[in-house]
Amino acid sequence: MTDSFRALPEEKKERVFAAAIQVFAARDYKHASTDDIAAKAGVSKGILFYWFRNKRELYLDCMAYLSDATRRAFEQVRFEDVTDFFELMELGGRVKTELACRAPHYTEFAMRAYFSEEEWIARAAYDLTGQTQTEECFRNIDWSKFREGVDGKHVLQMLVWMMTGYLQEKQRGDAPLDFEEAMEEYRRWAGIFRRYAYKEEYQ
Repeated sequence: MTDSFRALPEEKKERVFAAAIQVFAARDYKHASTDDIAAKAGVSKGILFYWFRNKRELYLDCMAYLSDATRRAFEQVRFEDVTDFFELMELGGRVKTELACRAPHYTEFAMRAYFSEEEWIARAAYDLTGQTQTEECFRNIDWSKFREGVDGKHVLQMLVWMMTGYLQEKQRGDAPLDFEEAMEEYRRWAGIFRRYAYKEEYQ
């Protein structure tokens, strides 16, 4: 984005990003129309490309905008006070699911990006996701609760994959995302993994 876009009032910048994210969420990158983005944002296409050099830059800036929104939401939560792995995972899941429920287009955009056939999009989505799931969140976890031979990182990855699949299924079915339903699904999966991963005295 250009300095002129950065200098805009926050409300106007948010309106442009919201319009772009909605359009990119509805169509794959190649078929998403910048004409539609400009119309939804209430600006001319010429102004849009004055602020962003091209469609690719706009797309990447949308990804960075969402990553920053997620980071700010995580900063409001005291993850460092949590020592139990599964409690921490549920807390993180609540933060992300609340964001998804407040802004459904954001979730659709993120999912489409993460599973995009465009390698540069999928790679950028993966890199940005990693920034919001840093080792910092897990620094106080009591790893001694895990059974010998069980890798907590593998359990983490499985839970992320399962939640991602759940969101994909909801997206394909055009069903609205229900926060309590999503968290109930997570708790069911976490209970299964807890019994598998933790020593008996911690189950």
